[in-house]
Amino acid sequence: MAETVTDLGPLVRDYVRSHKALCSLLRSPTPLGGLGEWIALKRYGGTLARKGCKGYDVVAADARLIQAKARTADSPQFEHEQDALKFDVSLCLWFERDLMAIRGAWELRPETVERFFEARKNQYIPRIAHLRRGGAGILDVSADVQRLWKEAVGS
Repeated sequence: MAETVTDLGPLVRDYVRSHKALCSLLRSPTPLGGLGEWIALKRYGGTLARKGCKGYDVVAADARLIQAKARTADSPQFEHEQDALKFDVSLCLWFERDLMAIRGAWELRPETVERFFEARKNQYIPRIAHLRRGGAGILDVSADVQRLWKEAVGS
């Protein structure tokens, strides 16, 4: 490793400052979750749901309730709690690890999410393989969301 421990201080401080700034700006405890909500807000218009609202993140301009799920894993899964299917649309976003691009984006309805129940975890878990395969109730919106994200991050 070329850097020494003493060289890490400014990088760590910059990271912590950036992390805090993103969380504050996005009104979220995690930057990734906040970015998902931001994309949902830009895509559907409307307003962010009140803090602590269970089951949805955005009230769209057309009054639909939108749940945003953002992940970066190589093979992500988009967990939905059993008692939190209060949304009209779940927007599942698959980011590159550096967050500079979106690999894929899909819209699911609650009845579609229910097909992916896993009893051992007591959750609904659509996995990336399910979404990429598509099918009834899975709408690939990758191109639109990727365009929106490229405009936002300037890449």
